[in-house]
Amino acid sequence: MQPFNSKIKSFLTKKRILITGAAGFIGSFLTKKIVDLGCRPHILVNEKEDLWRVRGILDHVRVFETNLTYYDIVARYIKTIKPEIIFHLAGVKNVSRDVDLVFPILDIDTKGTLNILHTLVKEKIEVKRVVLTGTCEEYGDGKTPFRESQREISVSPYSAGRTALAYFSMMFNKIFNLPITFLRPFLTYGPKQDLSMFIPSLISHCLERKKFLMTSGEQTREFNHVEDIARAYILASYYDSAVGQIINIGNGKQYRIRDVAEKITGIMKASAYLKIGALKQRRGETSEFYADSKKAKALLHWQPQISFEQGLQETIDWYTGNHRIMKKICSSESPKNS
Repeated sequence: MQPFNSKIKSFLTKKRILITGAAGFIGSFLTKKIVDLGCRPHILVNEKEDLWRVRGILDHVRVFETNLTYYDIVARYIKTIKPEIIFHLAGVKNVSRDVDLVFPILDIDTKGTLNILHTLVKEKIEVKRVVLTGTCEEYGDGKTPFRESQREISVSPYSAGRTALAYFSMMFNKIFNLPITFLRPFLTYGPKQDLSMFIPSLISHCLERKKFLMTSGEQTREFNHVEDIARAYILASYYDSAVGQIINIGNGKQYRIRDVAEKITGIMKASAYLKIGALKQRRGETSEFYADSKKAKALLHWQPQISFEQGLQETIDWYTGNHRIMKKICSSESPKNS
C-alpha cells in the first residue's frame, strides 16, 4: 500500500479524532490506519460490544462505551472530547427487506447521527471535518454506473435511512456550515468481515466442505478491498474540496457473481460444493451495480491500490487461518449496530 504523504500524516496527528463504529468491519481498519499514522483517537462503541477487531490496538485508543440514541450522553462525550475530526461509521448494518428494521434504523442511524450533528451546532464545537457514511444501496435499481447526481431509489429500510442522512447532512452543511463529507462506499470485502456476507460465507462453506446455495449469479457487482475504503475516509478528512459533497467510493469494475464464486471455489479446490441456481433472485435486486468514481478521483485523489486478485487471495488466506475463531465469534454475536 502506498503510504500517506507527510502533509496528511502531520494534519491528522495534530487533531483530536473521534471514530464511531470503530469496532465494525470498515471502522476497525480505519481505526488501525489512524493509529498507524501516530494518532490516538477516541472511539465510541456500543455498550457491551465485542472489540475483537481492534483488540490489538486498544492501548493506542481512548474507548467510550455509549448508545448513540441517547442525546444527553452523546452531547456529554462530544463536549468532553471536543473532536476536530469525526469519522461516523456506526449504525445498523442490515440490508434485508424486513419491515421490522424501519424503526431501529430510524432510532439508531437517523437519530444517532442527528444527535452528533445537533450537538456540534448547539455546543459550537469547532470541528474541522465530519465524514459520514452512506451506502451504495441508496441507488437501488437505478441506472448504472451510479453517479452522485442521480435520484436515489430505496430498496430496503437501510438504504432509505441512509438516503435520509444524505439529505440531512447536506442541510447541516448548507444551513449550519458544518464541514461535512458524505461517503457512499460500494461493496467491500476483506479479512474480519462477518461470515454472513457473500465472500466470507462462501469461503467458510468451502472450508467446512458444505454446500453453498446461491442464485444464478448472472448479476454483476464491484468489490472493493476494505483497506482501500478505509484510506478514502482519511483522504476525505484532509481535502477541503470534499466539504459539502456526496462522494462514491468504488472502483467501478464489474464482476459476475457466479464468476467470483467460481474463482473462490477454484482457488480453494472446492468447486463441488458450489450450487449455482439453487436460490431465487432477491426481490428488488438490480442486475448491475457499480460506481462512477470520478468525484473520488478528482476531489480525494483516491483510487484503489489493491487488485481483486490480490485482495481475494489475502482474504481467503486470512479466513483459512482464522476460521475457527470467526465461527465462534459470529455464533455468539447478536445482530450488531456498528
